Amino acid sequence: MEKIFVGAEEFLLDSFKLAMKIYDSGFRPDFLVGVWRGGTPPAIAIQEFFKFKKIKMNHYPIKTEFYCGVDKRDKEVKISGLKFLEENLNSESSLLIIDDVFDTGITMKIILIELKRRLGESFPKNIKIATIYYKYLENKTDMVPDFYIHKVNSWVVFPHELECLSEDEIKVNKKNVYEFIK
Repeated sequence: MEKIFVGAEEFLLDSFKLAMKIYDSGFRPDFLVGVWRGGTPPAIAIQEFFKFKKIKMNHYPIKTEFYCGVDKRDKEVKISGLKFLEENLNSESSLLIIDDVFDTGITMKIILIELKRRLGESFPKNIKIATIYYKYLENKTDMVPDFYIHKVNSWVVFPHELECLSEDEIKVNKKNVYEFIK
């Protein structure tokens, strides 16, 4: 699969473009959630953009990770950090969930299912999903992000990522980083 190497400046600018897209839509979230790890950098930029526009919101990270349990073939998603949302969201809240990439959609779907399970009738009616990269051909759900910048079908390599890259890929595509790690 083709890889798209994204630079730090490009990623930051795309985060602000995403913020502008959300702002221009008229959506004003009460709560902004960045999905740790990749969703937190764009979430910070989006929160800063809205703060600059004098729009206040609660902002908070949640962590998701895939893991395989003993004797389990299927991967499951573990979510942590939902306590703040559980204690503060209500049915009238508007919630924006941000991630760097929306590929299978399974992580996002599980986040929403778990929030619904925990909140019951307090589950917000107004939830939007935002991402920089939407990998539409990988989507395994009926969900589509409400806001995205790039619609792609490639593997996206973010500025901070080294895992699953060969030394040659790092040397060619992340020259400055390579100087530190060689």
